[in-house]
Amino acid sequence: MISYSFSLILVLSQAYVQARSAPNESRSNELPEYRSAWDVVFSCIVTVFACTWLAVHPNVPGPDLKSRGWAFIGLHRLKLMVIAIVVPEVIIIWAFRQWIVASTISKHFNLTMTHGFFISMGGFIGAGGTPIKISDLLHLDGLALFQKSFSVHPGLDLSSISRITEEELQDRSKGDALSKVVAVVQTTWFVVQYLARFNESLPITQLETATLAFAVLNIFNYILWWHKPLDVRCPINACSILEEREFYESVDTMTFASHSSISSFYLADIGPLRALSLNRTPNHRDSPHSSFLSSSPRSPQITSLRRRYLDVHHFPFFDYTYTEAKQWFSYATYERFTTEAFQPALQWYRRTMGKILFGRGWSSAYGGVPTLWAGTLDYEKTWYIGYFGAAIGALFGGIHCLAWSFAFASVPECILWRISSLVVAIVPIVLAMQLAFIKILPKRKVVHAIQAATLLLTLLYLLARMMLLMEAFLSLRFLEPGVLEEVNWTKFIPHL
Repeated sequence: MISYSFSLILVLSQAYVQARSAPNESRSNELPEYRSAWDVVFSCIVTVFACTWLAVHPNVPGPDLKSRGWAFIGLHRLKLMVIAIVVPEVIIIWAFRQWIVASTISKHFNLTMTHGFFISMGGFIGAGGTPIKISDLLHLDGLALFQKSFSVHPGLDLSSISRITEEELQDRSKGDALSKVVAVVQTTWFVVQYLARFNESLPITQLETATLAFAVLNIFNYILWWHKPLDVRCPINACSILEEREFYESVDTMTFASHSSISSFYLADIGPLRALSLNRTPNHRDSPHSSFLSSSPRSPQITSLRRRYLDVHHFPFFDYTYTEAKQWFSYATYERFTTEAFQPALQWYRRTMGKILFGRGWSSAYGGVPTLWAGTLDYEKTWYIGYFGAAIGALFGGIHCLAWSFAFASVPECILWRISSLVVAIVPIVLAMQLAFIKILPKRKVVHAIQAATLLLTLLYLLARMMLLMEAFLSLRFLEPGVLEEVNWTKFIPHL
């Protein structure tokens, strides 16, 4: 908090000094002012830092991660920053997923968005220090069921978390509205001065264009994460807060698979469940498939629920069994055509894509929620996430295409920039089309052929991103006339 306040004071004082030392209007009309190459680099680095460090809101670290000390937590934040620089669309998708989960929690349990974000980021822990996940909640017509660590604790009312006020949750945040405004002002200034240079037909560097792409995406980040507490280090033990509620009167016949994770969102499409009873197997580990949801004649839709969602290995993003889903991933990652030496990288790729797109992979090496965890979404919203990510990726690559006709040090560099910009803009759209094909034709061989290109497209995208990042700085060795000429009035906007 002190650092953010100091940054704001520095920004305001710098603006004041510049205003006092600025030449009068007649002089500025006669002799344009100039900036140095270092001014260009510094403003871009500060803006990228605001977009990839200050704007990224990490999840609550697990106990194992915290036990390693503040330096290790800092490295964890640095990892997020690298992800935000190399593949910023991933951060936007993560933020969008958390916003949807927080909105759903806020709506279903009459909580604030801050409470919803706090749950989706692992801010509340239950018995044994395990974070409370939205997928642990089963809520239907007065029935609230809280599942934790392969055990069922019926009747815990999540709405009682509202005893902790939004102000108390925000007090745990390392940033406040003022610090967010500082970062937003810096980003806004950069966008304004870029547009001003474009309007006055002044040359613009490739580095400024690449920074503009980060600045535009940063707007989405702040909109989606405005209510999310920043850099919370310690979770809240919810065991002493959650209240018990009576629900047996609304339930007649239910058998529950305690090893399965059923979210309230999956059940929302099933319809009213009026004939259920609660039973558990004595030891579900010995008999993992011996318990299941069964229905009475009054609730025939439960059969569909059991088939679609209660297989412990079932993937909720389409109606594949575990074997079919594994086969899909093998096609998508060339698993059948690679040696064992590549398997660790492929396993990492599958886990990462699962966490980003589908919320899979709850386990974490450091306890707590995974780095990119948001929570489990329902079937339809998962597809919207993919389409939204494709649109963001196309926007990000499209902004790089603004430098299509800029001056480059050599023709090959110009060609590489153009190709890389197109790759960054097109690959997300192709991946979204792949999701659409999976949804429409989930079991056609032609879909498997398309899925087999997933890893190749991902690698191609990463190469294009690295090329754009390197060329953005390399292009500074050749500056065309007018690049260092400054737009006078933009310097009076507070910025670093």
